[in-house]
Amino acid sequence: MLALPVQTSWTAVLSAGGGVALRLLVLALAVLGLNALFSRLHRRVVDVSAGPEKLAAIFGPEADSGIVIVIVFVLAFGSLSESLGLHFVIGAFFGSLLLHKRQFAAVRYEELRRTLSSITGGFHAPVFFACLGLEFQLSALAGFGFVAAVLTAAIASKVWAGWRGGCAIGLFEREALGLCASFSMGAARWSG
Repeated sequence: MLALPVQTSWTAVLSAGGGVALRLLVLALAVLGLNALFSRLHRRVVDVSAGPEKLAAIFGPEADSGIVIVIVFVLAFGSLSESLGLHFVIGAFFGSLLLHKRQFAAVRYEELRRTLSSITGGFHAPVFFACLGLEFQLSALAGFGFVAAVLTAAIASKVWAGWRGGCAIGLFEREALGLCASFSMGAARWSG
């Protein structure tokens, strides 16, 4: 869900963007706080994977793969995102970023990854994009200048973030830009 203003003046757009940025900041602080907690537990050699294992033992074979635990965890972040006025998917995405192999037994993690990949690719992603397509209204695109500004900002922010992320993990600048291009090509190939 985009928080597009009713009016397309620059002050309305900047005001709406500032509101979204503030809500994203609150969500990011929640994610970073939980990530700091997980990192601290890991540094203290606390076996975080014991939690899902104990829940699986309590709830039986239905929770044995860990998928129920992951779904509840991601739904909690989705609900937080929704309560902040952002789309549910944004919170679910950020919540899933916190899930790591450290929180699951290695065998369970790989099984869980395969199961979730097949569910996502085969069912959830197509339904999500179909819902977005159904909500799209061509009349919302008031003028070429506004559409061009939104597309330019979206593309530039993705390229900049990919480039900075690549540089942050030690890639050379050209490699980081190449990474952005390869992700763009892969996304275009997947969607088309």
